[in-house]
Order: sequence, then structure tokens, then C-alpha cells
Amino acid sequence: MKEATLPFLNEIEAIITKYDSIALKSGENFNVFNILDLGSREVRLHSALIAELLNPKGNHGLGTAMLSNFINIIKTKKDPSTDDEYFDRFINTATKIETEKWIGNSKNEISTRGYIDILIQSANKDAIIIENKIYAEDQEAQLRRYHEYQKNATIIYLTLDGKDADNETTKNDQNPNDIINPILISYKSDILVWLEKCKENTIQHLLVSATLTQYIYLIKQLTHQSTNNKMKNDIVDLILEKPEHIQIAQEIWKNKEAIKYKIIEKLMVKLGEKAGEEHKDWVFDIKGEKGKIGKSASGFGFRPEQKHDFLVHYYFSNDFDVLEVGIDWANDVVKKDTSKEAKLKEHFLQFELDNRVPGWDIWGINFQAWNKDEKWANVLIEMPDNIIKTTGIILDHLRKFNY
Repeated sequence: MKEATLPFLNEIEAIITKYDSIALKSGENFNVFNILDLGSREVRLHSALIAELLNPKGNHGLGTAMLSNFINIIKTKKDPSTDDEYFDRFINTATKIETEKWIGNSKNEISTRGYIDILIQSANKDAIIIENKIYAEDQEAQLRRYHEYQKNATIIYLTLDGKDADNETTKNDQNPNDIINPILISYKSDILVWLEKCKENTIQHLLVSATLTQYIYLIKQLTHQSTNNKMKNDIVDLILEKPEHIQIAQEIWKNKEAIKYKIIEKLMVKLGEKAGEEHKDWVFDIKGEKGKIGKSASGFGFRPEQKHDFLVHYYFSNDFDVLEVGIDWANDVVKKDTSKEAKLKEHFLQFELDNRVPGWDIWGINFQAWNKDEKWANVLIEMPDNIIKTTGIILDHLRKFNY
């Protein structure tokens, strides 16, 4: 196996080089949405852009063309008992498109308030409600709350892969006589088909066409259909060519968790050093069992100074594949003031830095720079600066809190 290892790894390197070159020549890696760090932001990019494309009075100048393309896709997914004519009523210049539609307080105690990601409303007040999920988790009773808002509305559950909506969001088990069956659509197939169809309408609208092309590339990246996915297939084919290739790949795979853990250990050292060199007033703190990073319920943090009660806490999950960052109590705070915590939560309520995630008592977001497929090769090169920069932004806002 030793003799086979080096040529095998060289062949894999050649495949990677080949597809990197293809991506470079095609311009696939140059994506304005990624450059602006918007690639996975549901509200600031995806909901906003989809809503604008759907808007018959949008600045794209295509009237109802893109709305019509979208409705036609929905009709292929709808319940057969619903007439096509119902959906056709939405293809009208009088149709209104809204994002982040505030729907007020809930009639029950499931949820106190909420926003609809995208609301499509016809002239006669029929409604299509789109719940848009990229990486954010479902909130409790989220789709049930939308159903309460308008019982006859069609609910669309839009995710990367078209997954089903679980009971946490529908609460169907508690409402057996009022079951929610959202239409499931995916970015991976449905949205890509829609965007490609829309491109056919933009022959005379070059800037709109260019924007759609960029967005299509982004969706392919998010759903693993880009050049990188073709590269993956070639690597798999190479592995399957010979038994010794499979054995080498198997050994690497068996040690992948140990490799990840070693990278995390080195990252902790680098972060501690950078904080000490560049921000002497910051205190670096590992939050885990016995002060060590572990596979579950662990992470690291920075507090503004030694006596500060709160820190910026980075929390790992999914065997280090997901990283969240938020505000938490420092390790050595024994008596926690709940009124102070509530005031700090209010202080961070309107602080928008990335996709907010549920589960944090005070405030928390997805750390999108980490949550990318290609991160492990760059963790020790790019991530320390990225983490320190993000921490600085959050700490600046934390220091503005008076308590």
C-alpha cells in the first residue's frame, strides 16, 4: 500500500488542480453575493432577491413573467384537489409581494410574534406564504403560526433539499383536525429550474440575466452542484479503480475525526496567541469539560476584560462541522442576574450580523465563515483572523451595554 499511496495522492491533487483551473476560467469562483458575504443570508439575500424577481412591478422590468414561471412550478407540486385556476389568479400585475411581513401576536400561547419570509397576495386577498430555510433551524410552531394568520393560505416550505416540515414547526400532532400540508420545494431543483426558465425571459435584459447567472452559481454551490461536485465524482471514480485506493481512502476516512480534533486544538492555540498579542484587554476562555474542547457542549470565548460577566461564546456542534457564536455568561459567574440578562437580550435584539439562530438565551447567530464545506483546509490559515474580526465587532456592541 505504501508504494501506491504517493501516486494515488498525486492523482487526487491533479484532479483538484484541474477543477480549480476550470472554476477560475469560468469565473465560477467570482460571485458577488459571496464577496459581499451574503451567500447564506436568508433575509438579506435570498428572500429579498426572490421577492423582487416575483414582484410584477419589480425593477427587473419583466412584469409577471417570472411570477408566472414560479406559479407554474408550484402547480406541479400542489395537491391535485386544488384547481390550477386558483394559482393562476396570482399571475396579475395587482399581486403584491412582501418580505418580512409582521403577522402580530399569536391567538394562543405557542408563539408570541413572528414574520413571514415572503408573502404573495392576490388582488382578492388569496395568499401564498413562503417559509424560506437555508441553514436556520425551524422555530417552534412556525408554520402553525402562519396557518393561524390566514387559514386558507397556501404555505410553501422552501429548503435547500426539499425536506419535509417536521412536527416541531407544524404542531400537527396537537391539531389532528387541522393538519398543515405545506408544498415542499427545494433550491436544489425547483428554484434552479425556475431561475433557468426566468433567464429565457431576459434576452433583452442583460443586467437581469447576469444577476440571475450569479445567483444560479450561488445556488449550485449551496446545493453541491457546482464544479466542486464534479470534482468529487472524479475523485470517487479514482478511489474505486483499485482495491489499494479504497484502502487508502478508508484509512484517511477512519482518521477524519482525529484530524478535525487536532486542527481544533491548533486553532485554540492560535486564537489564544492572537488575542494576547493584538487585544491584551481580551480574556480568552475555553468553555468545555475541564477547560478542554470536546465533541459536545463545548467551545471557546472572549470576554472584554477579566471581571466582565459576559463573553462572546463560540459553540461547536455536529462534530465541529457547525459553529455558532453568541453572548453567554462567563465561566466563573456563579450568581446570574436574570434581569441583567433580559436587558442584554433587548440590547442585542436589533443587532444584525448574520443568520440568527434559536436556542441562545441572550443572542446567537450562525458563524457562516465556518459553516462551509471547504473550511478544514483553511481553518488554521484564514479562520483566526476571521474569528478575531467578528469577535471585535460583537465585543464593541457588548461594551455599549450599560448595566
